[in-house]
Amino acid sequence: MLKQVIFGGIFDKLPQDVYRRWFVYQMRVSQALLIISMASFIIGSAVLALRYGRLHGGDLMLGGLVLFYIGIMFSQHPGFTRVMPSPFASILIGLLAIAWFVIYALGGMWFSWVVGIILALYYALLLIIRGWLRQEAPPLLAQHVFPERFD
Repeated sequence: MLKQVIFGGIFDKLPQDVYRRWFVYQMRVSQALLIISMASFIIGSAVLALRYGRLHGGDLMLGGLVLFYIGIMFSQHPGFTRVMPSPFASILIGLLAIAWFVIYALGGMWFSWVVGIILALYYALLLIIRGWLRQEAPPLLAQHVFPERFD
């Protein structure tokens, strides 16, 4: 039960109402990351155009690109792994991604690495523990990467 709360649940084993609630959390987190990403592109462009000295527009735009990537990949997560992230997992991914962006954009380069590594490790565990280590319903992506295993 704790593993399901921390990481999420397998499609076939989740009741329909739980799946729907978890899906809403997962989509809202993805949408929030995409909205912040778009805002950072616009603000970064304005900072570059105005040559405002305290913020670097390139950092805002690069951070926005990373948030865009995380938002898109997280929205596709259930389709690739057949696992719906729990609300805790969705919120944690969103908070870690936003924390990384804020720290990176404000110039905390060395500490942004720490937050980024924590985000990457948690997301990798989310993929590995709930997705790749299951034998009864393998992820969709695995069938194309390792076809000989699923013959």
